[in-house]
Amino acid sequence: NLMTEIAGLHRLVSGAVKFAELVSKRRKPQPGHIPLGRVIQWALQPVAVLAQARQVDFRVIVPPDLPKIHADPELLGEAVFQMAHNAVKFNLPQGRAQVRVCEHDGWVVVEVSDTGVGLAPERLELLGQPFEQSADALRRGQEGLGVGWAFVRYVAEVHGGWTRVESPGPGQGSTFSLALGAYAELEGASAD
Repeated sequence: NLMTEIAGLHRLVSGAVKFAELVSKRRKPQPGHIPLGRVIQWALQPVAVLAQARQVDFRVIVPPDLPKIHADPELLGEAVFQMAHNAVKFNLPQGRAQVRVCEHDGWVVVEVSDTGVGLAPERLELLGQPFEQSADALRRGQEGLGVGWAFVRYVAEVHGGWTRVESPGPGQGSTFSLALGAYAELEGASAD
């Protein structure tokens, strides 16, 4: 539907602008102690609409007892959106995409897995380079600026977190993870 396409393009441009602002240091992160569940719910609403339109089984698993994290809600929301959007966009009809959040060793990890196109080892090495897009994806008509994962990596970096990408290979899906430090409810107290 046209409204879904327009919303997707708007988010794509918005993400590119935010990435450019971060890289040029014009927009400093504005972190606060935030409930991750609310940020994820807001970020994933347009992805759920896209998944329905593309006939992708899209699931979100966020436990209610997650600790708050110290992060910029707008930047984190955009990073989660980019991860989930790519999991749906580069999937096949009847495919599956899942966003799962968990706490592990003092980190809150957002893990996005899919049954999509997967990644060859050489593609895994290229991820994170802004504006990198495979010729194969462009031939299939799946256009993009290639800034999504670079943006996620940068958000992790400015928050002292980390990212990871795993894929068994082409056609076998992939898993993208973003981890940020977990914080206790008390201001300034961190979980180690």
